[in-house]
Amino acid sequence: MQVLLVCLVLFFVASELYQWIQGMTLPLPMLIVAGVALAIASNLRSLSVPPWSANPPQVFAQAMPEPVVPNPVASKPSVQLPDFISQTQPVSTVKPVVESGKGE
Repeated sequence: MQVLLVCLVLFFVASELYQWIQGMTLPLPMLIVAGVALAIASNLRSLSVPPWSANPPQVFAQAMPEPVVPNPVASKPSVQLPDFISQTQPVSTVKPVVESGKGE
């Protein structure tokens, strides 16, 4: 019986609220703001948070290792690759044979 009374009261409140909202008119800027607010609220879970705003930057106490600079005096001599370009033979061009004098 109590459930029936609660449902009846909720139905009455909903019908009165619906009639009140139908009679209300809002200016266009208010409708635009309401639409933007609804769009933001409905897509709130899919918005990604930029990583710099979610986690503050952390300062590391470790020092960077010094770069290793090779000693030019103590380094091994470089290996010279063979020059393949000067060892190649010139490419001979073959001209196609064109038969002239045949009529189609």
